[in-house]
Amino acid sequence: MKKFFSICMLFALVVSLTACGDTAEESPGTSDSGGMKDTPTYTFSFAGIGGTETIDTIAMQNAADKIYEQTNGDIKINVFPASQLGDYIQVYDEIMNGSIEMGLIPPADTYDSFGGIPYLPYLCTNLDQFRTVFGEGSWLYDEYKEFQAGYGVHNFGFWTNGFTGFGIVDVKGDDIDHLFDTEYAHQTLIRVPGLESQKIAVSEIMNYPSTTIPYADLYSAMQTGVCDGWVGGGAYSNYSVMADLINYFLDLRTSTDAYVCIMNKDLFDSLPAEYQTIMTNAMNEMIEEALDALEVQDEQAISDLQELGIEVYIPTDEEMAAIMSKAIDQLWGTWGVETYGQDVIDHLKAEVEQFL
Repeated sequence: MKKFFSICMLFALVVSLTACGDTAEESPGTSDSGGMKDTPTYTFSFAGIGGTETIDTIAMQNAADKIYEQTNGDIKINVFPASQLGDYIQVYDEIMNGSIEMGLIPPADTYDSFGGIPYLPYLCTNLDQFRTVFGEGSWLYDEYKEFQAGYGVHNFGFWTNGFTGFGIVDVKGDDIDHLFDTEYAHQTLIRVPGLESQKIAVSEIMNYPSTTIPYADLYSAMQTGVCDGWVGGGAYSNYSVMADLINYFLDLRTSTDAYVCIMNKDLFDSLPAEYQTIMTNAMNEMIEEALDALEVQDEQAISDLQELGIEVYIPTDEEMAAIMSKAIDQLWGTWGVETYGQDVIDHLKAEVEQFL
């Protein structure tokens, strides 16, 4: 197995993660002989869910180092990976009330269904599209930032951990000849997470039978034939977690695994303007660096899957456009309108029609 760390050498700095306290200091600290303050004026916790050597964690640490240096040690950010501060829903709640200052986590829809809009199937299917739909200045970026602000959260921007595909142990019947045919009644049973949009994307858009199985039970379910495959992870997830089990990977990119980079809004607004600019720039640079690294990781994962003898199937541009069109017409136009409203869906359709 190729080492993940080699991919992450795209980053300029890789440093040891710390787990210091997260209490903000009220008085300015004194400077040491190197110009950095012995005691920072601000000490923030930055919560993540990736492991210590994943793209997101390394990017977070790089951003924390950059901010510390550019504020001459006045802002110290401690990175907590691997859900050390709680799952993403708990972290979101605590960022809202200020007990955790920052996070790079999946978006939460516990307070409003609009919170889950980044998971809308076939909103984008590659990183160029992701930058268009989720990037600064897009309708979704502006609307989501305003939405987050209403809950006391400042949104720096979006990152994605990849695009979900099908990892399959056994392809049933004649499905192998109709993998991307959305009108063909497939027989291969696909596990979906507990999201109605994902069930619709698999069952009604791709026309595969589906079943909901908890992730903790997924491996054994696939191993024993309870289901034939799963959706919920991209090429790298299938390589790192399922490579010894699956025989096929369909790079269908049903949805993006979007994250939000967020901070307590009152705290951000209370910072000196200079520090707000430094933090905003560092977070934007962090997102771009992590997106670049993800692109390398995904390409490598496809190659690694193939080297293990796993058959990888990638839709053509025409096949992907046809799938997206069907999703927009039949999923967005029904479930999407019911969940998010016609106005939201109309805005998103205007953003993505250029991809079709």
